Amino acid sequence: MLSVADAGQLRLTREPLYLDEVLEEACALVKARADTKNIGLVRELESDIPYLGDEAFLRQLFLIFLDNALKYSDGGTSIKVRLEKDDRFIKIHFEDHGIGISAADLPFIFERFYRAGSSSNNGPHQSGGLGWR
Repeated sequence: MLSVADAGQLRLTREPLYLDEVLEEACALVKARADTKNIGLVRELESDIPYLGDEAFLRQLFLIFLDNALKYSDGGTSIKVRLEKDDRFIKIHFEDHGIGISAADLPFIFERFYRAGSSSNNGPHQSGGLGWR
C-alpha cells in the first residue's frame, strides 16, 4: 500500500459511512484472535457518527491498530476501543496494556519502517512498522 501511495496511485473514495460500524466490524474481525489470547475487546463507541471516507481503507487502518495491540498485549488483559465526537473533532482511541514506547524511541515513531527496540533487544531495528514521513 505504501508503494502505491508513493507512486501517487492510491485512490481513496469519499463515501458516507458510520465510523462506529466500521470499528465494530474491525473488532469483530479480530475477536477470535483476541479470544485465543484471552484478551478482552472493550468497545466504547458513540453511535451513528457519520463520516465521509474510504470504508475499506479505514477498516484496514483500524485492523492495523488492533493487530498491533493484540501482538503486544499479554493474555488476561484488555484492549479498549473508544470513539467519541465533540463540537470540533472525531476521536478514535486504541488503548492496550502492551510494552509501550520508550522515551528514547518517541522521536522516531513516524519514520517509515521504524520499529522500536524491545527490552530483549537494545536498540531500534527496521521492519514494516506503521510510521509515516
